Amino acid sequence: MLQCQNVMKKYGGKAAVSNITTNIVPGKIYALLGSNGSGKTTLIRGILGLIPVMSGKITFSLNENQIGYMPQETTVDANFPASVFEIVLSGSLNKPGIFYNTETKNRASETLKMLGISKLEKQSFSE
Repeated sequence: MLQCQNVMKKYGGKAAVSNITTNIVPGKIYALLGSNGSGKTTLIRGILGLIPVMSGKITFSLNENQIGYMPQETTVDANFPASVFEIVLSGSLNKPGIFYNTETKNRASETLKMLGISKLEKQSFSE
């Protein structure tokens, strides 16, 4: 469960996020929609504790191993040698150990299948 109660964040005196109140429950799919500059990234960063909110309260019943965040990047280094499979696999990097076990690799393969992109697993992610 994730709850936001009257969350507000300002930049230079201007509200980027103002009076956001919502309850997110497990088992549902949610979308955060808005135009450029409407505060979507600010809200996500506030929820994750990456930036402080000015007022309001954010509570959730997850631990750090249950949260993943990949910020939007506008440029990709085409020379970075990673396959689509390896990028999906990197989603489990918050687990202990330095090597991927069979279960983790199988989970990455299942994720590719679920997304319908298994045929891309060996391609460079930048293609």
